[in-house]
Amino acid sequence: APLLLEKSRQAQFLKPMAISIAYGIAFATILTLLMLPLFLACSNKFKVGSKWLATGGVVTKEEVERAIKEQEQERHMQENHHQIENEIHSNGSIEENTEKSI
Repeated sequence: APLLLEKSRQAQFLKPMAISIAYGIAFATILTLLMLPLFLACSNKFKVGSKWLATGGVVTKEEVERAIKEQEQERHMQENHHQIENEIHSNGSIEENTEKSI
């Protein structure tokens, strides 16, 4: 039988805890599935609007999204790293290059 229908002393002691946990899980689910995405969408619209006011140009959602900016920076850094590695391998080792310049 469900805990809420029990009449024993132990069940009467556990009922408030079970109710609190159930409502806490329901509240956390609502916050996670509804409120967080709404907050993020409103935040992004605010960023787009403020950048539009600052620049006066057309601004896309992707331009102000931090995760996309970080991905682009990481991609740029990896490209630079690969270019440096290719230059080192094509020119020989660093020691050979320094010996040639001396």
